[in-house]
Amino acid sequence: MPLSPRLEAIAGLIPPGSRVADVGTDHGHLAVFLIRQEIAPFVIATDVAAGPLEAARRSAERAGITEELDFRLANGLDAVSPHEIDAVVIAGMGGETMAGILHRAPWLKSEPYHLILQPQSKVPELIDFLSEEGYCILEQHTVEDSGRDYIIFEVTAWQV
Repeated sequence: MPLSPRLEAIAGLIPPGSRVADVGTDHGHLAVFLIRQEIAPFVIATDVAAGPLEAARRSAERAGITEELDFRLANGLDAVSPHEIDAVVIAGMGGETMAGILHRAPWLKSEPYHLILQPQSKVPELIDFLSEEGYCILEQHTVEDSGRDYIIFEVTAWQV
């Protein structure tokens, strides 16, 4: 299944070999792509709603890769343990929602996690939160998709 330019750009920012949490996985297209392209050996796909999570599970089943994916009904990273992942993708939601997810996962500051954040709105609020909480924006990318420009941040809280 081909990815949208936005999701393809996000996938290109994942360090190869990373164990990834795909927060707000929706239909699971990114999670499936990461496994099929051998970018990630393991992905935890989370969503706050059962319907999208079931759609993600069906996408993985169609691709024949259910062993490499774990599906969790959860708010953000609430059902993810620090030792399970190296990278986090949070895409397609508002900056304030992303800030709330990061706030509830202070363990992201304890190791060199690679965060890929693609806010749909409230970008200044997200930037303010990241700055106030000690996160560092390593890179900022812009990608055009369906006539709209999207900002994608690569972030870490680890000392760089």
